Amino acid sequence: MRSGEEDGLYRFKKGFGGEFVELIGEIYIPFKPIKYFLYKIAKKVFCNLRYAGYKMKIKKLKK
Repeated sequence: MRSGEEDGLYRFKKGFGGEFVELIGEIYIPFKPIKYFLYKIAKKVFCNLRYAGYKMKIKKLKK
Protein backbone atom coordinates (compact mmCIF):
# COMPACT_ATOMS: atom_id res chain seq x y z
CA MET A 1 0.00 0.00 0.00
CA ARG A 2 1.36 3.42 -0.91
CA SER A 3 1.40 6.20 1.63
CA GLY A 4 -1.78 8.26 1.59
CA GLU A 5 -3.96 5.63 -0.09
CA GLU A 6 -6.45 5.66 2.76
CA ASP A 7 -6.65 9.45 2.57
CA GLY A 8 -9.98 11.00 1.57
CA LEU A 9 -8.36 12.98 -1.23
CA TYR A 10 -7.03 9.77 -2.76
CA ARG A 11 -10.48 8.19 -2.74
CA PHE A 12 -12.02 11.38 -4.18
CA LYS A 13 -9.58 11.49 -7.10
CA LYS A 14 -9.85 7.75 -7.64
CA GLY A 15 -13.62 8.18 -7.99
CA PHE A 16 -13.05 10.40 -11.03
CA GLY A 17 -10.51 8.06 -12.59
CA GLY A 18 -7.56 10.00 -11.20
CA GLU A 19 -4.17 8.52 -10.47
CA PHE A 20 -2.20 8.74 -7.22
CA VAL A 21 1.14 10.46 -7.83
CA GLU A 22 3.56 11.19 -5.01
CA LEU A 23 6.05 13.98 -5.74
CA ILE A 24 9.27 14.82 -3.95
CA GLY A 25 9.30 17.60 -1.39
CA GLU A 26 10.64 21.07 -1.92
CA ILE A 27 13.56 22.93 -0.40
CA TYR A 28 13.81 26.67 0.14
CA ILE A 29 17.23 28.27 -0.22
CA PRO A 30 17.10 32.03 0.39
CA PHE A 31 19.12 34.27 -1.93
CA LYS A 32 19.95 36.66 0.90
CA PRO A 33 20.38 34.50 4.03
CA ILE A 34 21.10 37.37 6.44
CA LYS A 35 17.97 39.28 5.45
CA TYR A 36 15.93 36.09 5.59
CA PHE A 37 17.27 35.30 9.08
CA LEU A 38 16.38 38.82 10.29
CA TYR A 39 12.94 38.50 8.71
CA LYS A 40 12.28 35.21 10.54
CA ILE A 41 13.29 36.76 13.87
CA ALA A 42 11.16 39.87 13.27
CA LYS A 43 8.17 37.73 12.31
CA LYS A 44 8.52 35.61 15.44
CA VAL A 45 8.78 38.71 17.67
CA PHE A 46 5.78 40.32 15.97
CA CYS A 47 3.65 37.18 16.35
CA ASN A 48 4.60 36.82 20.02
CA LEU A 49 3.76 40.47 20.75
CA ARG A 50 0.47 40.18 18.90
CA TYR A 51 -0.44 37.02 20.83
CA ALA A 52 0.50 38.68 24.15
CA GLY A 53 -1.76 41.63 23.30
CA TYR A 54 -4.57 39.25 22.42
CA LYS A 55 -4.20 37.44 25.75
CA MET A 56 -4.27 40.76 27.63
CA LYS A 57 -7.41 41.80 25.78
CA ILE A 58 -9.13 38.53 26.69
CA LYS A 59 -8.19 38.98 30.37
CA LYS A 60 -9.73 42.48 30.37
CA LEU A 61 -12.95 41.17 28.86
CA LYS A 62 -13.25 38.44 31.50
CA LYS A 63 -13.13 40.94 34.37
